[in-house]
Amino acid sequence: MSRKMKLIVFIFFATVAGLYGLSRLDLTIISKAVSPIEIVETPVPTIIQPVLKNSTMDSPDGKASLILDSRQTGDDITYSVFITSVSSTERQLIFGKELDASSGLSIPYNTWSPDNKYFFLKVQTQALNNYYVFFASGKYFNDDLAYLDIQKLFEQKVKGFIITDVTGWASPALLIVNTREEAGDKKVSYWFDVTNQSFTRLSTFFE
Repeated sequence: MSRKMKLIVFIFFATVAGLYGLSRLDLTIISKAVSPIEIVETPVPTIIQPVLKNSTMDSPDGKASLILDSRQTGDDITYSVFITSVSSTERQLIFGKELDASSGLSIPYNTWSPDNKYFFLKVQTQALNNYYVFFASGKYFNDDLAYLDIQKLFEQKVKGFIITDVTGWASPALLIVNTREEAGDKKVSYWFDVTNQSFTRLSTFFE
């Protein structure tokens, strides 16, 4: 092979090698340029809605307080019922319920039993008013019931009458329940015995 031919072959292979090296360099640059970008998610803070209303009712002996908080949750209102004592600043959650804006949960004026053992709440809806009885200690009733549903028990045991109001306590374990006839105007009061969950019809109607 002549010297001229050798020179041409050398230049050819040198050119090919150079082009190959440049192509590898470009691939490395492109690979680094398109490497995935780490995305850091920003945590969404939990928004605690402000208290709309706060109600408090002290026990007869002054040693405990019943507290009702209500908070707006979308179109509904979330109610939370707490117990506090004079010996502690901590609030013990007893009951919680979410209702639409047309309904409500409240602490009746005579909510506490005379011996501070029980209290009851009023749940008002467009259909009817209901009443729940609780142990102030937070313990459950028989059958693992967190509270006694007076309206439900009354419908099971008394026919022909509907509850119009629960006015308060006649004794440490007796609640006064006012009713009226479903198909008439007659009004009758009952005692609701919390201990055995029974109703006793009274001869006198308590306004």
